[in-house]
Amino acid sequence: MLKWLKSIGKPKRFKREFRSETCLNCQHMIDVSDQYCSNCGQRNSNKKLSLSDLIKELLASIFSYDSRLRKTIGAIFTRPGKISLEYTHGKRIKYVNPFRFFISIAIIFFLVLTWLIPKEEIQKQVNETNKEFLIKPNDSIAKSIAKQKSKKFNFQKTSRYIKYSGLSSYDSIRTQLGFEDSMTNQLKVKLINGSFKLEKSPSDFITYILPKLPFFLFGFIPIFSLFSWLFYLRRKFTYVDHLIFNFHETSVFFLLLLLEISINFMVNNDSASFNSISIYLFIIYHIMASMYFYKQGFFKTLVKCFLLAFLYIITCLLFVVSLISASLMFY
Repeated sequence: MLKWLKSIGKPKRFKREFRSETCLNCQHMIDVSDQYCSNCGQRNSNKKLSLSDLIKELLASIFSYDSRLRKTIGAIFTRPGKISLEYTHGKRIKYVNPFRFFISIAIIFFLVLTWLIPKEEIQKQVNETNKEFLIKPNDSIAKSIAKQKSKKFNFQKTSRYIKYSGLSSYDSIRTQLGFEDSMTNQLKVKLINGSFKLEKSPSDFITYILPKLPFFLFGFIPIFSLFSWLFYLRRKFTYVDHLIFNFHETSVFFLLLLLEISINFMVNNDSASFNSISIYLFIIYHIMASMYFYKQGFFKTLVKCFLLAFLYIITCLLFVVSLISASLMFY
């Protein structure tokens, strides 16, 4: 027993027949006593892989990520703003990369949201609402609209023709109405067709667009971070520092939303519901995180957070409208 206790702290002896003087991955010259390659980091071993080796490697990679994930979430919720400040100061190995962390959380959030949204109920309500106002195809009205041919594209006229004719093919619509053939007109027709599809089946459009939102936000946050950089221009922060902070904050927002929606779903046991508690919690969290990260007083932080939130909402609305318009063209 005593010998076993003494041997715990001693390094394990390596078998020379399993070591090489050349890295098998990058062909870098290494010493036979080196456990890892100093150039690429691969383990120095020429042993043939066994099934147990593959399983150990898989488990090691999973638990390594879980360890960093646990530390990341723990740091995020125990001390708002701490993880962003530490990450920008170089303490990165124990935390998940902020961009990878955001994409993972956002994808999980929108997948859960897609699963929990009561699509059948939404479609039923839309059908009930549109029952009285649903316009059926009418050949006589469509023909009267087509008689008023014009080389210039008219959005309202084209919308009415598509609605009454029931046509969706761009070539057929252009031939009947007589407007010029161009890429712009083709996109306009696609937008009109997508709008009608959305009107008939909004639940399908929700299912179509939700998985794309994480990547939309991944492109939106770098643009919004320019506002943060301008607001804190006198502080010694780089643009990337603001970017890391905003990715962490958006991840926290999604985590709080996900937690609230999941709890409400388990309680109600029918569909996802939302009562804004997570938004109030995030406002408090964001003010505390901004004070810790930017090292400014409560009043200055409050004013800047309010102004940045206003700019965030306006910019996000513009981007969402652009995303929906682009999605309708290819829906």
